[in-house]
Amino acid sequence: MKRTEIADGYDNEFYNQPEAPKALQILEALEQAGVTHMVALADNWTVRLHELIASGKSSIKLVHTCREGENVPIAAGLLTAGKKPVLMMQNSGFHESLDSVRFGIEFGLPLVTLIGYRGWGNGSPNIRGRFTEPTLRAWDIPYEILDDAKKISAIGRALELAERRQGPTALLFPGIGGRPATKDENSSAILAKQARMDYLESLRCLASHRTDQLVITHETADRVWPLISKQEELDVVGLGLMSKAGSLGLGIAMAHPDRKVWVLDGDGSLAMNLGCLATEADVRPRNLVHFVIQNFEYEITAKQAFPMADGIDFAAIARACGIPRAFTFDDIGELKRGLPEVLSGDDLTFVSLKVKPAGKQAGPHRQLMPEGLKYLRTLLAGT
Repeated sequence: MKRTEIADGYDNEFYNQPEAPKALQILEALEQAGVTHMVALADNWTVRLHELIASGKSSIKLVHTCREGENVPIAAGLLTAGKKPVLMMQNSGFHESLDSVRFGIEFGLPLVTLIGYRGWGNGSPNIRGRFTEPTLRAWDIPYEILDDAKKISAIGRALELAERRQGPTALLFPGIGGRPATKDENSSAILAKQARMDYLESLRCLASHRTDQLVITHETADRVWPLISKQEELDVVGLGLMSKAGSLGLGIAMAHPDRKVWVLDGDGSLAMNLGCLATEADVRPRNLVHFVIQNFEYEITAKQAFPMADGIDFAAIARACGIPRAFTFDDIGELKRGLPEVLSGDDLTFVSLKVKPAGKQAGPHRQLMPEGLKYLRTLLAGT
């Protein structure tokens, strides 16, 4: 049973829209309005602007966060101290950060949020974006949609309106065009050299030890694991909730203590939800193995490094949270020798695999379909 949808052209979903405003146009409008800081988390829809500001060629300083919920309070601090920040995040992240947005509304903070309008299609949003505008209206946040470079003046209007009403406003971007970062501009390309393991080979090593484990993949692993898995019916691939793979795996492991559950997480994803490790340790399901595939970047957007990508020791964090077994591998020979011991343990386990980015090894984007989870529920109900 086919349980994932392959989304052809996912990487170019909006970059080829000729009407989209260019990153440089947006940056110039923000600079002209006196913006001092951009508090942002990188995503596919706004990545060109993120890259441009990250290059350091602008007077606007980038504050790169791990979680969208951080953005509003950081911007509130900057605003309180006399700066003029704006926020940037994808619409899915905006939905998750609504408690922080409430803070901005209650305290009358004139903050403007640039929102990547994921799900925009042919002038109207599809399932991924259909809650964006209703949510903004429900929270009484005025907004404009910049689906054409000719609408660039909306940036100035949004900043002026935020000051006038002493409250938040928003700008929705179905896409932002512009030149992608070169390798020299992309610091994560340098960070990734620290890893010695080949992405595909490391996952092949895991697959060689798989028997009947349920495997939940996330982010770049969504595009690599299906190329080598021999048991698609036991795979959960393409979960559309960044940072939540570990939590989903925890719930399944708790409900089925006699079934081994593997989570193949991404490092950028796990950095968003480090608290899940403490929750796992508190519950301590002995049948859960949480892998993080540490490729030192948000590979599925445009290979940006996330905050402290080269400095986070995930295994140390796991141990500090109370996970009893935590391992790190950055050499394929050591992984092959050590994996039997890792997988034979009868307790909650965490494993960090330091790998090179998958690059051309990765297959197409896959999206988990509703019938996929329904199938899994039926499968697990019978065990």
